[in-house]
Amino acid sequence: MSWSKDFFNDISKHFFLKSEVSDNEIEFFKKVGINYLSKIMEQCCGNGLLQLSLAKNIKCKTFGIDINEEYIKDAINSAKKQQIRAEFSAQDITNSKCIGIFQYVINWNTSWPYFSDGETNINVLSHAYMHLKKNGKYILELYNSEFVKNNFKKIRIENRNIDGVDYTCEKISSIENDILKTQCVIKDSLGNILFDQTGSTKMYKRDEVIKMLEEVGFSNINCYSGLNLEEYDSENHRIIFVSEKT
Repeated sequence: MSWSKDFFNDISKHFFLKSEVSDNEIEFFKKVGINYLSKIMEQCCGNGLLQLSLAKNIKCKTFGIDINEEYIKDAINSAKKQQIRAEFSAQDITNSKCIGIFQYVINWNTSWPYFSDGETNINVLSHAYMHLKKNGKYILELYNSEFVKNNFKKIRIENRNIDGVDYTCEKISSIENDILKTQCVIKDSLGNILFDQTGSTKMYKRDEVIKMLEEVGFSNINCYSGLNLEEYDSENHRIIFVSEKT
């Protein structure tokens, strides 16, 4: 089981989950072909932010999966509150059966390489392949490992005010054998430790990801560094793979 199941809670989510989906992100998904007729599944959907935004702005049919049951409850409640038609399910994508066939499967916001072993990461890619119709597309966003290594900072400190209370998150990171480990300690204004967990991320190079995608059957693999479909640039912080099931 992934460490991420217990890593994201009511406090830590404010430091690690995005609070909004940008207009540029919505436009990106339109550029790769998503429209109101599309049927989409998102792996590791968290609290459903992306799925709800796509359903609201593009009117496509969406289905989100995440291992964290509390996040799925939040996603379902948000959909009801906003009166958006979207489906969500609490599942482990490394060990789940086929639940439908989709035109697009998305793994966004660097959720894929949370598993430190290659076999489990391959299983996540296979899960996407299994759920795609012929000529369907898999959209995978990652941090660019070359950028992360070249701009590595051992200690980062973030401050947030959550519901009128000040919190500080100290992130202490290390890279060993292409595994990025980050210990996150969250304290309140009095210095009380409310959260202390360590997460790990496999730092794959672009060519390694392409090889793994090809291994499970994907082809026509394109790599982008930006939401305007810019060509891959090792100096950009993100890398987006768009591959096809042929």
